[in-house]
Amino acid sequence: MRKNLVELKGKIQITEPKTRASQRIIPLAPDVVEVLRVHQAQQIQERARMGAKWQEHDLVFATQLGTYLDSANLTRAFQKLSKTAGVPVIRLHDLRHTHASLLALRGVTPKVIADRLGHTNVSFTLQVYTHLYDEQRREAAPNLAELIERKKAS
Repeated sequence: MRKNLVELKGKIQITEPKTRASQRIIPLAPDVVEVLRVHQAQQIQERARMGAKWQEHDLVFATQLGTYLDSANLTRAFQKLSKTAGVPVIRLHDLRHTHASLLALRGVTPKVIADRLGHTNVSFTLQVYTHLYDEQRREAAPNLAELIERKKAS
C-alpha cells in the first residue's frame, strides 16, 4: 500500500503520495530489512498482547495500541536516541539530507540519490539535500606535485 501519513493543522490524515516520483520502490540493505522484520514480529506480539484494545490501521510504525504516532513524541524519542548515541541532535526531517549527503560521499551518482528521495530534478536534490563533508573538500584539493608532473608530461 502506498500512502502518506501527514499532519495538517494538527489533524492526522492518510493521503496519496504527492507526485508520481513519490510512488517508488526504495531498495533497502539486508541489515535494514532484518531490523524491520524484527520490528514486525514485535508488533505482532504487541497486537496479541493488547487484544481488543488494538486498533488496526495497517501501519509499519504505530503506538502500543496500533494508532498513529504523535509527531512531537516521535521527535522527542529521536532526540533522546541521538543523545544516547552521541551523535549531533538534528531535526528528524534532516535525516533525508544526511542520507543524501552520505550517499554522495560514497560516490553514488546524483541521479540515484534523487531517485531515492523521490525527486525528478537532480539539480534540486544536489542543491538542497546534499552537503559537503571536510573529507570531500580535502579530496578535491589538488596535489601540487601531481599537477606539476602532469604539466611536465604534456
